[in-house]
Amino acid sequence: MGIKKPTLETGYSIRTLLLYRLYTMKYLSSNTQEDKETLIKEFETLQEGLSDVLDLVEEEGRIKRLNEAIALLNKHKEGVDEIIKIINNRNEVIDNLSLIGSNIEKLAEDVKFSVKKDQEGIGSELTTLNENILKMSIIIAIIVLLLILLSAIFISKQISSQLESFQVGLLGFFKYLNRESKSVERLDDSTKNEIGNYVKSSK
Repeated sequence: MGIKKPTLETGYSIRTLLLYRLYTMKYLSSNTQEDKETLIKEFETLQEGLSDVLDLVEEEGRIKRLNEAIALLNKHKEGVDEIIKIINNRNEVIDNLSLIGSNIEKLAEDVKFSVKKDQEGIGSELTTLNENILKMSIIIAIIVLLLILLSAIFISKQISSQLESFQVGLLGFFKYLNRESKSVERLDDSTKNEIGNYVKSSK
């Protein structure tokens, strides 16, 4: 007994369905125009095959199941069409981004060239300003150094003068003790340093 024609057509349709699914996956992977066209062609072949099977089938239950399968297949095709639309939109965005990227690169080069030009213009002004800052720093350092030296000289003279006054007073006191002098001069206790404190405490 030979294979019945509806069975043979169903077998071909299943083969086409598997090819359609395979090309769907291939297109999702590659996103090429060639794979998209092959995918559309396989779907059209599948529709024709299922239409032929539908014409050959006579049993009501099989016709119902076949119509359900065709409806599901059409729904699947709508989903694939949405994916194709999304991929096309994405590719368009990528192309636009590439165009924007090259424009940004050109603008960046222009800005870089402009900044370089400005830097060259202010380079001599910056050098002069740096030289002036260096001169001012040297002058301020010399002034600070002179103030430190003058303060050191003044402080050392103050200390020497007070030590000398203390020494004279102390020697006068020892002369009085040795009876070389009849009177003792009082030490100056008006200073507010260690010598002044010592004089005040010895009274």
